[in-house]
Amino acid sequence: MRKLILPVLVTAFLMWRPASALAQEPPAKWRGTDVVIEEVLQRYGARAKEPLINTNQGDLILFVFALGGVSAGFVLGYQGRRVFVEMEDRGKDV
Repeated sequence: MRKLILPVLVTAFLMWRPASALAQEPPAKWRGTDVVIEEVLQRYGARAKEPLINTNQGDLILFVFALGGVSAGFVLGYQGRRVFVEMEDRGKDV
């Protein structure tokens, strides 16, 4: 029974607070760096160039992250096998 009191009190406290107060975000005090840079570039008449590889369309970024995940999984899996399996085998021989 005592273990149940703290979770019930925490839940009651969180529900007591109005949901609208949790959803409101404080006003932003700082502007983003990209906004400031774009303003400076417009002031001096510079234009943004088109990127060499446009990642705004399609699933190119998803594909790159998937390749990175596969390669990282391969490397970590291979190194994990070397560390955990082969190190255990060395300990048994001694």
